[in-house]
Amino acid sequence: MTPLPDRLTLLPGDWQPLGPDAAALLLQRMDAYTATTLAGEAFSRRVRLRQAWWQPLEFYPGFTQISAEILEQGHLAWFDALCGPGLFWCMDGQPHVLHGLNDGTLRTGDARQPTYPRALIRLSPSRAARAYLRLFVHALRERDVTFRIVESVRGLRALGVATAEAYTRQLQPLRLSWRDREHTALRATAAMVYAGSLFKCRFELSPDGRVDMLQDEPLSPGRIVDPERCDLWLRDIHPLQTSALLDAPAGVTP
Repeated sequence: MTPLPDRLTLLPGDWQPLGPDAAALLLQRMDAYTATTLAGEAFSRRVRLRQAWWQPLEFYPGFTQISAEILEQGHLAWFDALCGPGLFWCMDGQPHVLHGLNDGTLRTGDARQPTYPRALIRLSPSRAARAYLRLFVHALRERDVTFRIVESVRGLRALGVATAEAYTRQLQPLRLSWRDREHTALRATAAMVYAGSLFKCRFELSPDGRVDMLQDEPLSPGRIVDPERCDLWLRDIHPLQTSALLDAPAGVTP
């Protein structure tokens, strides 16, 4: 199987391919998860699972993220899932589940344990906090508006920006620092693509996971790439090209 393309990852990291048995379990989970949101056939009968990847999440100990590509009705698309003890959440662009995991208020539906335990580590200027900020920002979306922190020309080019080299000076690795001596919040500045345009954005991040975007400043004269098409929990939706059938990964679809 080929490596997971840069433009398709919500979070850089050590992605590992999902084997056939785990892929079959993923489809079962998706059948159960989408039973109340999709009418008609079960999810596993509507789609072909082309490839699926997973990696552990340092900031949520015991949790993993899954990213998978599907083929449905002549279109390719990706979905992402957050998996942890007793939890399977197909990431739908809304932050309520992450907020609930961060403060221990996410409901389980089980009277014996009404809420999931607080999952987030206490954040400080570290690799884990940078990863958390990237995932939180990238997990947010509304139909055709997605948010992607970009830290290099390679990352911008991976999103399909033909003029990526023109923004070399504006693209820097994401860094975090304490806002004050009392360590009440962290601050970060990063270039970000949303609605097809490039912005310089300033963030504030609390140790318990709250994220606020304080300011954005245009870096591009306008749209530099077509917005990513999304729908519910699907992202990067695009028509299937004939060549894509030849490139389809093997050994994933059960």
